[in-house]
Amino acid sequence: MFNQIHPRKILYHHLIKEKRFESALRTLEPVLGMLPDDEATWSRLRDCISRLGTIGFAEAVIYRLEREFPQKHMTWYLRGDLLFELNKPKDAEIAIRKAIELNNEDARTWELLGMILNQIDRTEEAVECLERAVQIEPKNLHMWITLSILLLKTGREVESKKAVKTAMKLNPKKAKEILQDLFRNQ
Repeated sequence: MFNQIHPRKILYHHLIKEKRFESALRTLEPVLGMLPDDEATWSRLRDCISRLGTIGFAEAVIYRLEREFPQKHMTWYLRGDLLFELNKPKDAEIAIRKAIELNNEDARTWELLGMILNQIDRTEEAVECLERAVQIEPKNLHMWITLSILLLKTGREVESKKAVKTAMKLNPKKAKEILQDLFRNQ
C-alpha cells in the first residue's frame, strides 16, 4: 500500500506548486480510499478544495465524500465550509453540527460553527463555540483573535482584551500583523 500512496503524495505536492488544484485533488482521492483515517490527507484535501476556483468541482468532490465517508467528520466539515463560502449559513450550520456529532474535539469545526453563527447574528452562541475551540486548541493564535473580536462585538471588552493578550503571548509579531490587517480592512 505504501508503494501506491507515497508517489501520489509526491505528485500532489508537485501539482499544488503548479496550482493545478483539480488534478491535485484527483490524486488525493484514492489515498483517502486507502487511508480513510489519515488526518494529513484530510487536511490536504481541505486545503486543496479551498484553493479551487470552481465551486462545481468542489461540490462534486464533497458529494462523493458524503457517499463514501458519511461517518467522517471532515466530510461534513468540508460540506459546511463550502456552504458557508456560498453564503448559505443555515445549511452550513446543519452540516457543521453533523461534523460535531461525529467528532466534538476538532477545534476548526467549532471555530467554523462560531463564524457561521456570527454571520446569522447569533453572536453569543458564536462566542461559546470559539471558547470551546480555544479550549481544545489553546495555542491557536487565530482562534484567540476571532474570540476576541466576537467578545468585543458582544460588549465584553475586558474578556476581549484578555483574549488579545493571550494571542500576543503566543506570537507577538504574528498577532500584531493579524490585528493590523483586521483594522485596515474595516
